[in-house]
Amino acid sequence: EGGREEATTDLSYSPSEHVERSWRWWSSIGSPTRVLAPMVNQSELAFRLLARKHGAQLCYTPMLHAAMFASEEPYRRDNFDVHESDRPLVVQFCGDDKHTLLAAALLAQGRCDAIELNCGCPQHIARRGHYGAFLLDEPELIVSIVAHLAPRLKVPVLVKMRMLPPDEATRAAEPPVSPAPSSRYRRTTDLALALEAAGCAVLTLHGRTREQKTSVQCDWHAIAAVKAALRIPVVANGGVGAPEEIEECLEATGADAVMSSEAALENPSIFSGKPTSRAVQWKLASEYIELAQRYPPRCASVAKAHLFKLLYMGLNAHPQLREQLGEAMELAAVLDVGRAACEAEAVEAARLPDALATRCDHARAPYGSWYRRHRHDALPS
Repeated sequence: EGGREEATTDLSYSPSEHVERSWRWWSSIGSPTRVLAPMVNQSELAFRLLARKHGAQLCYTPMLHAAMFASEEPYRRDNFDVHESDRPLVVQFCGDDKHTLLAAALLAQGRCDAIELNCGCPQHIARRGHYGAFLLDEPELIVSIVAHLAPRLKVPVLVKMRMLPPDEATRAAEPPVSPAPSSRYRRTTDLALALEAAGCAVLTLHGRTREQKTSVQCDWHAIAAVKAALRIPVVANGGVGAPEEIEECLEATGADAVMSSEAALENPSIFSGKPTSRAVQWKLASEYIELAQRYPPRCASVAKAHLFKLLYMGLNAHPQLREQLGEAMELAAVLDVGRAACEAEAVEAARLPDALATRCDHARAPYGSWYRRHRHDALPS
C-alpha cells in the first residue's frame, strides 16, 4: 500500500455511474441504518465491538490526524486497532493537505471499508489545526481534497460535515418561520452537491452549524434538504437521544441512516432499541470492562472516560467509587473500580429492581443521565 500516489480507480465514469457505485457499495456493507460516530479517544476497538453487539451496523474509528498517521508508525500502531469482526469500518482522517491525506488513506485502505474526511469537528483545537468544521470556510479546498482522493483509492471516500449558516442576504430576507425555507440551506446543499460531483460516496450531515455545537435543537430540515438534493446515500447526525428517535429522524429527514455519538456513549444499546436506565448501564459497563481487558485502549483515560459515562448515574449513587475512579491511573485499576461499581449497582438492582429499571433518557427521569446533564426539553431552535 505504502504512501505512493497511485491511481487505482478513476472518476472518468459519468455522474450516474458514480451514484450507482455509491449505492452498490452501501448495499455491499448491508445498507446500515444504525451508525456509531467517530469520536476522539472514544470510538476505539473495545467500544466499537460493544456497540456492534448492541445493534450498531457501521462503525468509525476515532478521528485520526492524517499527518501523524502518514509519517509515524507508532501513532498508527497506538491509534488504529483492527479486528476481524470489526467490519464494516470507516477510517476518519482530519487534515487540510490532499497529498498528506492521500498518503494516510493509502496506508489505511487495506484494513477498512471506506475513508472519511472530517469536516465536522467544531472544537478550538480544530481551528488551530485548520481541520474539521473550520474547513467549511473554504469549500473549494474540501472539494479539491475529495477530488484528489476519490480516483486514487480502492475504497470509497466519505465526508462528514456540519450545516453552513445562511449568508447574510438570505438571512435578512427570510421571515422567522418553521420549517425554515429551503433557501436557508442553499450553502449547505451547494457544497454537498459539489462534494457528490467530486467523488464523495456518502455524506453525513450534522444538523447544526459549527458555532451552534449542541446549544440548539438539531435542524432535521437541513438534513432533509440535503437528502432531497443528493443522489448518494446520506447519513443524519444529531438530535437523537432515545431509541425511538432513530426512526423519527429517519422519517423526518429521509436519510438512509442515523449516526449517534453522545447518546451512544452512555447507552450503546440505543441501536437495538433499549432505553437508558441504571440497570441497562451497569450491564453495558460490565461488558465494556471485559472488552477493554481483552482489547486494551491506548491509555487508561480512554476506559475511564467510558466508565464515567456508562456508570454516570450509578457513580452518583456511590460517590466513593466515583472518587476512586477519578484517582485511578492505570488501566487495571480503572477496570477494577469499574467492576466494583457494577457489583454495587447489581446489589441495588436486586434490592430496588423497578427503580433501577426506570427509563432515564428524558428530562423528568428520577436519575439524571450523562447525556441529559446539560440538556433541557426545550432547546432553542
